[in-house]
Amino acid sequence: MRHAFFQGLSLGLLAACGETVNYETREKMVTAAELNTPGADANGSTDSSDIEVGLPHEGDAQANLCLSSAVQHQREVLHFPEIAAGTTCSFGSNGNLSRRDGFIRAYFKQDQTITLPAGAKLCGFSIEPTAGAMHYDDEMFFLVENRVLMATKDYTEYFPKDGIFSTFSWESLRNQVYNQFDQRGLYCVGGADGLSECQLPPTDTTGSIELSISAELSTSLAALLEEKNVLNFSWVTTGDNDDSDCRHTDIKLPLVMHYVPAEVKP
Repeated sequence: MRHAFFQGLSLGLLAACGETVNYETREKMVTAAELNTPGADANGSTDSSDIEVGLPHEGDAQANLCLSSAVQHQREVLHFPEIAAGTTCSFGSNGNLSRRDGFIRAYFKQDQTITLPAGAKLCGFSIEPTAGAMHYDDEMFFLVENRVLMATKDYTEYFPKDGIFSTFSWESLRNQVYNQFDQRGLYCVGGADGLSECQLPPTDTTGSIELSISAELSTSLAALLEEKNVLNFSWVTTGDNDDSDCRHTDIKLPLVMHYVPAEVKP
């Protein structure tokens, strides 16, 4: 079965442990007339350079609102600052274990919260592509509301499941065997079912990240998040025993949230 993909998210990074860091967001509101259909040109054709998360079903009254001029668009920048060289995983504190080669012993989590107006109905979000080289060490996870969107290795057998989505759990991942040369492939949500595609460099190797999510998966994710007007995005990186573990370079992702205001009714 062929799936239509929204393509994008290419970015640069270097990888991070046991602490949670919150960062301020930047907000800019634009009207539906200014940005009614992200990725569409004047002829109505779709530019597939963005990740689009959340396509409504045509037959639903609320979904029809998400296709209408009532949709508002809020621009943000997801920013996960560089974890500088010389910073360690905080081994032995903040929920992390002591150093031990070959085991997942520590992690670093960076959170950024995006807030929509009260009562807003989420129609989806798009992450615009960003060029750049990236490097991380040891492994990395990208989350929205703790659901894993992609990871450099697939450890989802350890995580609770919510339908097709896996919920990140440090308690379940902590102290699992780690081998950077094992046969675990990279993970992108729905990839095994042909609903997404992603590309990530191996650990401690410079490269780029790419992620494409199908319209079908986009709809499922938007439905999962639709009752929330505050969304939390996270980067998680892990380490076993090295000073170079749990680090990454600076990450900035242009984000557009698409929503219908609370006062607009079906």
